[in-house]
Amino acid sequence: MFYKPVLNKSNRFCASIVTFILLLILLANSVFAVSEAAVLSLLISPSPQANAMGQTYGNIAGKDPIATQFNPASLGLWAQNHYFATSYLSPDVQWLPGYGDNLTYYSRSTALGVNLKNSTGLPISYGLSFNYSKFGLDMSSLEASSILHSNYLFGDQVQSTSMALAVDYFVNASVGYTLKTITSRLASVYNAEINAYDVGVIVKAPLCKLADQCHLLPLKKLRPFRPYFNPGLYYSLANVGDKISYTNSAYGDPLPRTVSLGVNLETGIQYKINHQYLDLVSFNWAHETDDLLIKVNRDKPSEYVNGFHDIKIWDNLLLGQANDEIISKKGWQVEFANFYSYRMGKFEDPDGRVFLETQGYKINFLQPLKLLLICKSDRNFSLINTLLMNINFEYHYSRYKTTTGHPLKDTKFNGYVISLDNFPLHK
Repeated sequence: MFYKPVLNKSNRFCASIVTFILLLILLANSVFAVSEAAVLSLLISPSPQANAMGQTYGNIAGKDPIATQFNPASLGLWAQNHYFATSYLSPDVQWLPGYGDNLTYYSRSTALGVNLKNSTGLPISYGLSFNYSKFGLDMSSLEASSILHSNYLFGDQVQSTSMALAVDYFVNASVGYTLKTITSRLASVYNAEINAYDVGVIVKAPLCKLADQCHLLPLKKLRPFRPYFNPGLYYSLANVGDKISYTNSAYGDPLPRTVSLGVNLETGIQYKINHQYLDLVSFNWAHETDDLLIKVNRDKPSEYVNGFHDIKIWDNLLLGQANDEIISKKGWQVEFANFYSYRMGKFEDPDGRVFLETQGYKINFLQPLKLLLICKSDRNFSLINTLLMNINFEYHYSRYKTTTGHPLKDTKFNGYVISLDNFPLHK
């Protein structure tokens, strides 16, 4: 006769903790390859939009508040066209799905924006967002235990506030700042909390608009069509703070301080119907390179470094070449009538042996109603129609594709964005 072992609550709890620690080790060595840093969950990209395009953020800067978690300057551009938005993942992401379903990731952002151009004529916008993310062992499948506090999370939590200011004067330029509080818990006696900050800068040049204003191209002859061609450059420095220590030791582990540099291009054509411009088709492309600003020393603790460190502008940023020192990201999307987008990308981290192909899509559920209102309405919209024209409800999906057996194979992100666009309140 064979006996099936029975795990009591305490044993199940201990088994879960062992599983979590093993998954953290796997995460450090097989997914990010930066095990000299702590709180590696800070490197998880929260945006389904960006993740579908190789984790590039240039294509979604100013379009999704959750993008501020990787570059706070995105918030300033977002505020140029939005009053309010909330973006969140649902359901929680099953992280490393090939190793079970107990490790999860969740993120959300809520943003408020003001564009002074609508009310004062000043080409200035500013935004404020509140962000939250958590990563850790999902204890919901375990029974309540006296050992485990009901509000206790084994993993990491990040709460942050982002602020950004943007100027729309010949070019669109934005600067942003994020202050975050990071709480990391490995066990009841291994807890740590630390503050850190991110900074970001984004510059976009609307070349077709500038050429039209300077009478360099006869774009007025193309009406009712209106093309646009907007190249951009973006920079961010993330997770700047002291080293984190779990044991009150004089020596701590560094946060994964990362510098990111990217270029992107937005191009497309709009068509004017009843005083409203409709995006017929658009194409977005981006290259991004990331570098971990940590120097590992053989006989003394690791230390932070400054600048672009290992990033080479021509080889890594413009040509998109990857090597053992940096991470290369590439992505693109094609969008039709702001209703449906298809996205693809590639993520390459040779040092971490992570090579991902990514894909995804977007659906704007309210866009068909907007198209109907545009085609049937005249210049004088009612208040209800105006609100309907400026409310968006979007679904975004992305997944990672990699070799069989890789921990991230078929990792999926499902996200939703609800937003209210800027619109003049008076003529």
